[in-house]
Amino acid sequence: MVFASPRSMCESWQRVRANGWKDPNDRSIPGRSLGTKLNNGSYERKWFRYDLPLGLRYYDALHPEDLLKVRPQQLPASRK
Repeated sequence: MVFASPRSMCESWQRVRANGWKDPNDRSIPGRSLGTKLNNGSYERKWFRYDLPLGLRYYDALHPEDLLKVRPQQLPASRK
């Protein structure tokens, strides 16, 4: 079993944040909830930030009405 002390976890998280990593689930940044299709055919709302590109698998699973809501900076590199 590996033990990680809370202090080392806190310091590593601070290093990650200081190096410019952007948390995709940070809701303090502007973004929008878009519907993504699940395997059973239903749609689930998922939060996406405006300043980060969507993953290709999320882009391919977007609801057709939500494709119009995607901003140009959110398009995956392979779809631009």
